Amino acid sequence: MRWSRCGTALQLIVTALAQGCEKPARVVHEATPRAAQTAPAPRAAVPIDSFGARGRLDIVPRIAPFAMGMMDHAFVVGWAAAGTTLVECHSGMVTSCEFVPVDGKTEQLRVEPDDTARAQKEAALKARAKAMGIGTVAGEWAYARDLEVTWQVIVGSQVTKPPIPGVLKVGARVRGENPSFAIVLSETSTGYHDRIHPEVIALSPDGKYLGVFAHAFSGEYGDTFPVAIVAVGRLAAQAYSAAGFSEKATAADPTFVPTVRGTK
Repeated sequence: MRWSRCGTALQLIVTALAQGCEKPARVVHEATPRAAQTAPAPRAAVPIDSFGARGRLDIVPRIAPFAMGMMDHAFVVGWAAAGTTLVECHSGMVTSCEFVPVDGKTEQLRVEPDDTARAQKEAALKARAKAMGIGTVAGEWAYARDLEVTWQVIVGSQVTKPPIPGVLKVGARVRGENPSFAIVLSETSTGYHDRIHPEVIALSPDGKYLGVFAHAFSGEYGDTFPVAIVAVGRLAAQAYSAAGFSEKATAADPTFVPTVRGTK
């Protein structure tokens, strides 16, 4: 009888050890699962199958009226009517026009102050820009329901060593969320362009691209116009990703790799 009890006990120990080696043998029940402890707070879902109706581009904050003073602002700036080229022309010490295609090489035409045919060449530049139908008519884009375009200026300094150029950041955000800046512009050729602002932020007529001409300034006749163009799908994808909507980001731009911030 004693042997039988020992045998039974031994059999129970062997069985317990065998069961302990099996993967599903132990299930831990926690009062609060670990996943729930680390997951972000729940939020209202944004549908991923539709971005809603197309609508106007909201820019927050709005671009203030330009202070003229010593600044030589662009006298022509915006998209060509065909929607494939962003154009800026300004005149100060030098008259210059920059033609920036969506795909292709930028063309810059300059008329120097000592050019004997300056008046005729300036007239030709203006005529070319006029023929292209340059404008900033408020276009519509596919993400108007969820997103707004935003910008931020970081003021530089001429007195530090080395001097610090001003920086313009332009991006988008899901309304009420933090922005993601897809465009960062500054003039670094000398470092003394400590002031900068957006000269224009505009959609292409077909709503596929966002174009930005910044105006960097270092003093009288110290005007430059850094430029950038970004596909609105990429702009939207970064904004959705920054807000945690990874599926929406991928829907906006299938080539975009979202930042992981939990399941959205």
